[in-house]
Amino acid sequence: MKRCFLMICVLFWHVGSANNDLALQQLHAAHTGVTYFEARFEQRRHVKFIAKPLVSNGVILFSPDLGLVWQVNQPLSVKTVINQSGVFKSTQGGPLNKVKDPQIKIIADILSELLSAELDQVNSQFLIEPVNDAKQNDHWQVKLKPKNTLMKKAIQSIDIQGVLQNDQAHSIDTIVIKNQSGDDTVIQFTGVVLSMKALSEQQRGVFE
Repeated sequence: MKRCFLMICVLFWHVGSANNDLALQQLHAAHTGVTYFEARFEQRRHVKFIAKPLVSNGVILFSPDLGLVWQVNQPLSVKTVINQSGVFKSTQGGPLNKVKDPQIKIIADILSELLSAELDQVNSQFLIEPVNDAKQNDHWQVKLKPKNTLMKKAIQSIDIQGVLQNDQAHSIDTIVIKNQSGDDTVIQFTGVVLSMKALSEQQRGVFE
């Protein structure tokens, strides 16, 4: 499944809440005005008692106005559209049907806020912890831990990693979702495209 999206910059020599504030400020600065996000993804879901991870790949698209599209191409074609009206899913090119999928809705909400540089909900629902990894000097990395009791029952943490350029957040490349069940999902993004231009009719059509 899609365990879907995020960008927060960390300057590793700061600690505590000041570090979190700086991370939030730089995310705002890096992504204000972005109208379109696109990336290829590979998802590996590690399930207890299954030796090999469950692998899927496809494309993710986001527009602050139109919502988020998670298109799985392999091993099976599944399109998921998340917008203000809910979560809709289509299999093998069939019609979109409204579904209940709490986990992807949580992730989609987080990604939508992060890509829109609007972090009120993320900040209120998660503890944001910078991760200091000396081996990752060219990356920023943070850990989100849910505050909500119900969310805590399902999700242990969400680790987010991206590229640093000139000490500024630039492009998310990895999300790791750790569930309380012991399962985890690793999503890696490549070919990230960020645009501040108006969407074309073709781009808008993908969100329908």
